[in-house]
Amino acid sequence: TDFFKRSMWRLFREMRSGQAVKALCVYRLRICSISVSILILVSIYKMEIEHYPFRFVKKDKEQWQCDSSFMTHRLLYSFKSTKTNQTYWVWVEVYHHHFYAVKFHLKNHRNSDSKYNVMTGLNEARQCIRTVMAIMSEVAMNDKYASFGFIGANMDGESERYTKRFRVDYRFMTSYFDDTHFEHYSNYEKSAYMLLNKKQLALEPNLLDLLVKGFHDLYPYFE
Repeated sequence: TDFFKRSMWRLFREMRSGQAVKALCVYRLRICSISVSILILVSIYKMEIEHYPFRFVKKDKEQWQCDSSFMTHRLLYSFKSTKTNQTYWVWVEVYHHHFYAVKFHLKNHRNSDSKYNVMTGLNEARQCIRTVMAIMSEVAMNDKYASFGFIGANMDGESERYTKRFRVDYRFMTSYFDDTHFEHYSNYEKSAYMLLNKKQLALEPNLLDLLVKGFHDLYPYFE
């Protein structure tokens, strides 16, 4: 960049004038200052993680036209693995109180009742989860009050309690979403996890209770 070209030329001139130690120290301080500033901006405005390219597909509202429904609509995203060429669908379910529940599955499994339970055997869970997290980051950039949740679906023959998927997802969420903007809540019995936005909690201190009641009323699974 122009900045680095100018800096290197200034460094060269100062070294020729006999001020090598001073020049090197000043240059390192400038680089460190810029690096820290960039990192701060990235952490505040966008989560930078390696992920597959994804795209927004559609907003699905037809099934939830009733105003009294706790769930208002769904957002569909899609991404394609550059490793296996398989396409995945990511469903972001939108609820009241700025809450978003995230699910994803192979597009090929879209008509299966077990699409969230089956193992793909493709060995790319890490990159898929990172892509889902990048989608969550985009949602959060569009809604500063956004909270998130997911369920680590149990595999065939596995108990619903503290599932393998839950443990993997939990590790990623706690690594990338710190306590600065979100409160973290877990339900090991249902393998459920929530990231509650502190801005929304400031407006609704009983947000967790409101969400739990809403899910109890909507899904027998949570009873």
